[in-house]
Amino acid sequence: MVRFAVRILKNKDLAPSPPKSYQVTTAKTPLKGYMNRSNFKVFALDVGILGAMVNLSPQLLVGRNRLFSEFRGAFVENYVAQQLRSEKRVDLYYWTSEGKRAEANFLCEFVSQIYPLEAKADINPKSKSLISFDRQFKPTVLSRATLLNLRHDGRICNYPLYAITLFPESYGKK
Repeated sequence: MVRFAVRILKNKDLAPSPPKSYQVTTAKTPLKGYMNRSNFKVFALDVGILGAMVNLSPQLLVGRNRLFSEFRGAFVENYVAQQLRSEKRVDLYYWTSEGKRAEANFLCEFVSQIYPLEAKADINPKSKSLISFDRQFKPTVLSRATLLNLRHDGRICNYPLYAITLFPESYGKK
């Protein structure tokens, strides 16, 4: 009975669908034309729901527990996906290199321009995948979402997680 009710709500666009991100192996517009429908990520509608789904204790989120260190990235990526879908209303894609040695967490298309975005859970982020993407596609803008404040590191614009909705409009503004 509940599944039937949820299906009706979704069909009427009254219940949101979880955000999905489709894999692409190139950075050409329109991204939708290059997406691989069989490879995708599904995100929870909310990081609280994600935590409940995996039975994660709230103490692990707040503290610096080693057990949680491997899950922080998933929570940050989920948070960024939910913000981009709800605030920017963009389709989400992610890029993987041949051999899947590098992955850009998000590719978003705004006004026919592709913006790569990496989501990191640390304050000392390394951007190996973003640099790999840059070498292959030479985008005009490289972006990263982290715990750091808004700043520019050369060609990389760092967006603080709390202000990810500024992406990509605030690039170049100081």
